[in-house]
Amino acid sequence: MTPVSHGTPTAGTPSRKTSISYNPEVSLAFTSYKLGNKEANVVIADESPFEDEEAEEEKLLDMSVRILPGVRALIDSLPEGKYAVATSGAKTYCHGCLTRTNITIPKVCVTADDSRLTRGKPFPDPFLLAASDLGIDPKRSVIFEDSPSGIKAAVAAGGTVIAVCTSHKREQIDKFGAHYVVDTMDQVKVTHAENGELVFTVEH
Repeated sequence: MTPVSHGTPTAGTPSRKTSISYNPEVSLAFTSYKLGNKEANVVIADESPFEDEEAEEEKLLDMSVRILPGVRALIDSLPEGKYAVATSGAKTYCHGCLTRTNITIPKVCVTADDSRLTRGKPFPDPFLLAASDLGIDPKRSVIFEDSPSGIKAAVAAGGTVIAVCTSHKREQIDKFGAHYVVDTMDQVKVTHAENGELVFTVEH
């Protein structure tokens, strides 16, 4: 994801909690966090005369997608229109996953088949495009990622990067420059300060 930071992260307490504040004018853009443990090898055709085949494909996708800990709470804590999805998945798969987990598809959603993209991850282009669509400076953003190529892309985009151990072990993703590494999104909380800023607390 790509959120914009209003300031720099403060030093963590002995319990390793870190708070990051964000200007309310700055948007938060999510990247391709995994909604499930694995991606489904599903091809969904635009049209098909075989209703049974369509039902089987839909069933397979439903079985392979589930919401991960902390994802819904984090999204629900963000102001509407203040986040985006930038994923290496195709639009059909991305929108299907979001719909099946009852997450509203954000207005800004950059997918691998976006005609404006010339390069995908590990290049920063997906995040830069998402930030541009949101009208924010990518260097004032927070990006959540779970893969080595995604983390590299997020770091290259210049935002604050939080790596999540949902598809890779910590030792596999903690060496690519992420500012924080968490086991699940449950370790990231967002609150609204009296001055209107968003405050992210990261337990790491």
